[in-house]
Amino acid sequence: MEKTDNTPATKEDVKQIVTKVVGELAVMMKKGFDDVDRRFGVVDKKFESIDQKFDDVYEYIDKSIEKSAEETRRHFDVVAENIHVDVARANKDEILSIKKRVEVLEEKVGV
Repeated sequence: MEKTDNTPATKEDVKQIVTKVVGELAVMMKKGFDDVDRRFGVVDKKFESIDQKFDDVYEYIDKSIEKSAEETRRHFDVVAENIHVDVARANKDEILSIKKRVEVLEEKVGV
């Protein structure tokens, strides 16, 4: 019970005041926490949307890398085949050149 006169507060008066203040504080804290929970819910929804966008971007990047890897492999195969043909042709030309030189030398020596 609240006192309106100047008489000293009893233990019961203090207990009632503390109980009232603690109750009011608990109500205020619950409202505050409920508000924070609501705000986090809004933020969580925004992050879900952003997460989905990142998932879409990662999927696009993965597909692009896969496609690029296949194309790079094809180009590499073409270049490797061209090098193989060029080396084989160069070897054949070199062998023919050496054969001609040997034939010329053999003719000069009389073999």
